[in-house]
Amino acid sequence: KTLASEPNQVVALNNLAVLLILHRNDTTPRPTELIAKAIERVGPQPYLLDTRAMVRTASGKFEDAITDVNAALRYAQKPVYCFHALLAEEKAENRVKMNEFRELAIRYGIKKNLLHPKEWPDYDRLFGGM
Repeated sequence: KTLASEPNQVVALNNLAVLLILHRNDTTPRPTELIAKAIERVGPQPYLLDTRAMVRTASGKFEDAITDVNAALRYAQKPVYCFHALLAEEKAENRVKMNEFRELAIRYGIKKNLLHPKEWPDYDRLFGGM
């Protein structure tokens, strides 16, 4: 509803892109278009770069995803960003970087409840009983 009345509302654009990826595993251009529009409106904010990394990981663009999440981490050292970097590195089959981002996520305080519930199975798989 928000996007229908305010098509350039950045938070709604971001949230819809995340929901399309997490709930529908949507690899159509739609999530990419949504996050691109949000970034166009306010610039490359860390949370938007993190969402674009999620979209790119889901689309198989692992190197681009890693670039985005590294840029987000330069601005804000959030454990969720490390988690998304870890997922991208896992898809890229880069075990060394996976371990680095896993340790960084732990150092920054990763907790299951910081993630969307759809991400909890990945958290359990990657972090076990933490």
